[in-house]
Amino acid sequence: MRERNREAFWRPAERAGSRIGWVFFMVALVHMTGCASRERASALLSREQRAANVAACDEIWRTVRARHWDPALGGVDWDGVHDRFRPQVASAVTMDDARCVLRAMLARLGSSHFAIIPAPAEASGRRSAPSGGSDEPIADLAAAGALMGAPSDRGETGMDIRLIDRRVVVVDVVPGSPAERAGIAPGWIIEAVGDKQVSATVDAMARRFPEHAARTRAVVRAVRRALTGPAGATVKVDVLDGAGRRSRCAVALAPPRGRRAQYGHLPPTHVWWERRMLDDGIVYFRFSAFHDPEQVLPAVRETVARHADAAGFVLDLRGNAGGMSAMARGVAGWFVADADSHLGTMQLRQAELKLTVATRLRTYEGPLAILVDEFSASSAEMLAAGLRDLGRARIFGATTAATALPSQVMELANGDLFQFAVGDYRSRGGRRIEGVGVEPDEVIASDRATLLAGGDAVVTAACGWIRATRTAAMADSKS
Repeated sequence: MRERNREAFWRPAERAGSRIGWVFFMVALVHMTGCASRERASALLSREQRAANVAACDEIWRTVRARHWDPALGGVDWDGVHDRFRPQVASAVTMDDARCVLRAMLARLGSSHFAIIPAPAEASGRRSAPSGGSDEPIADLAAAGALMGAPSDRGETGMDIRLIDRRVVVVDVVPGSPAERAGIAPGWIIEAVGDKQVSATVDAMARRFPEHAARTRAVVRAVRRALTGPAGATVKVDVLDGAGRRSRCAVALAPPRGRRAQYGHLPPTHVWWERRMLDDGIVYFRFSAFHDPEQVLPAVRETVARHADAAGFVLDLRGNAGGMSAMARGVAGWFVADADSHLGTMQLRQAELKLTVATRLRTYEGPLAILVDEFSASSAEMLAAGLRDLGRARIFGATTAATALPSQVMELANGDLFQFAVGDYRSRGGRRIEGVGVEPDEVIASDRATLLAGGDAVVTAACGWIRATRTAAMADSKS
């Protein structure tokens, strides 16, 4: 087990709701909407409910037509799309069917951050009063748990997984979590969950998604969902350890990690952060989502203040699915001294907004390494791309999720929530991230041998660059 600083937190929490981006739209379509196979049938709709769904379809059509940043919608015949899908919505006999049609309609736009979120009543058992939403664009929906695929109100094991060489491998285990208590360690392979073989999921997703990043997201999302359940329940997991021994572990499910955060209409998410000191005086900081600024921003501020003279700083955004774009500006402020700097621009329908870096009295000026992977999305992508374009950071890991659009959320006539993109983002250097992603300066793949040895290949590469940078700076100062 890797040693962790005591400031790593394991707190009762509630995992985020769902979000859909075009990069992994088909994954969400199969595993969220139930279009292919449902675990349970939805109740048949009344005449009034069908009418409300049709009204919701019309609301979506009008909102996209009025608020999309591109008046031409990238050439999409939006009126024709509406005319094609509206009758299908009208004939849908269950809410699952109606949502499936609406999501297929939105998929025609070919962009992330267009999503249908089930009514709050279905998630919590009660309706909340309409809040009117927020006028401030946000970068994504409900942050880290959503992209990773954890349902709301579910317990979890406390282990993080990735697809490595067609095997689902544990890459992290939270100290004090049920997974740690069950003896599971980084580098172990998950072979089955309950009576379901993971290899079958990998094979199925490989046929459906030939592109590696999409396949990785699909597999991880499916297995992660299987590893959740009611808090207090137990999940049976077949594992292969570092010595090649197979065993079945009974892993309890604890309330999810983090502190509950709510923003406007968005489903609740839970946010955590951790920091620790690495070798040679390098500080490591990680947080799960760009939500809960009251928790995260003071933690960044304190870390920078406490370690302003650190040899280097590793900012780990792997698995961070984003959140409020204003937080990206806030975090950047502790690493950029120039008050006139910005992370890029958001092109809205009638205006262009700069993501101006929030000025801080004290900043960290040493080498900054940012870690990303296929699950780094939205505000995480904006922060990484912006800081690199400012010449302030070097990026390590894997290409990001490519879902970087500002969006808003509104309540529909049928009670569901509608997330819609209102702008296009380009980094300070003019790069469009949507559909492309942020490619690291150094592409580093995680490997099982390093994990079994208690290491992290991406962190190791970042620290190596920091040491080399410091050495070169010292040599220059002496010459």
